[in-house]
Amino acid sequence: MGSHISVFDFACGARRRNPMDGLRRAMLLAACAGALHAGLGARGALAQTGPELHFSPSENLQQIDLGLIASARTSIDMTAFFLRDHGIADALVAAARRGVAVRLVVDGSEAQAYDRLAPLGAGVRRKPEKPIMHLKAYVVDGAVLRTGSANFSTGALKKQDNDLLILRDPPAVALYRAQFERIWANAVPAFPAGGR
Repeated sequence: MGSHISVFDFACGARRRNPMDGLRRAMLLAACAGALHAGLGARGALAQTGPELHFSPSENLQQIDLGLIASARTSIDMTAFFLRDHGIADALVAAARRGVAVRLVVDGSEAQAYDRLAPLGAGVRRKPEKPIMHLKAYVVDGAVLRTGSANFSTGALKKQDNDLLILRDPPAVALYRAQFERIWANAVPAFPAGGR
């Protein structure tokens, strides 16, 4: 017996060291399933529902985010360490104006985009400063999870080496939504009751 850990051990291990292990496990399983699926040469609708992995700067991650946000019909629940990209901020406001329930939690130290998000009102909360909230993720319509290393800034989405992972995996989506609800419940309104 060596000291390595197999993908099976990681994905199916009974011990949980961290509340996020479940999300990591689900994302790993989805990525493995997608790689296996792609390796078998699958075609058609099933291939379109697997995980998608994108990289900047070879791909414009902002356009992918804008497409996902525009596709929302009922809800967007987002956690954003940085949200400095005006296109993303404007797309969230546009989604809310067309009736999508938008909830956004930003890190407490990151206030640059708050004014642009003022039309979202009570839909924007900030996390108290410690510990930082470093997530860059959202769920669209309770069904599609976007996560990855890219902050919501022009540089991160277009110019830096970053990744963006899209999952349509119900267990992964459920894990993120549970984490979002915990963060949301502990966050405070970003805008005073009467607006900013």
